[in-house]
Amino acid sequence: MNIKKDVRWFADIMEMELQNNQDKGDWGKCSYGFLLKSAIKNIFQVDEALKESNIPLSIIKSCADVANFMMMIADKFNQSTVRRSEIASLLIVFDINKCKPQGRSMTFYAWDDVSKTKEEK
Repeated sequence: MNIKKDVRWFADIMEMELQNNQDKGDWGKCSYGFLLKSAIKNIFQVDEALKESNIPLSIIKSCADVANFMMMIADKFNQSTVRRSEIASLLIVFDINKCKPQGRSMTFYAWDDVSKTKEEK
């Protein structure tokens, strides 16, 4: 597979951010909800960095953090022993309209059980 130059560049930054945060533990043990909330929190950080920062590295690193959390969700899903239909039934809706940068309010429901397999429940 031929990976585009800009994709490789961004993937390298993502990897650097993962290595900088490896002391935080294994994302496989985090719930889908925690990872999604973390991604959204980092989206707000990107928004703030775009408004307040003229330091490109800060903006780029924040974007890589968002991408890493989304990659973690995809990786957990790919590695999961839970069938897709079971996961879909566990992913409870959140109100994205309440996730506006101005208000910083987020509404999430019942995320705790999302990462558990049928056997763990």
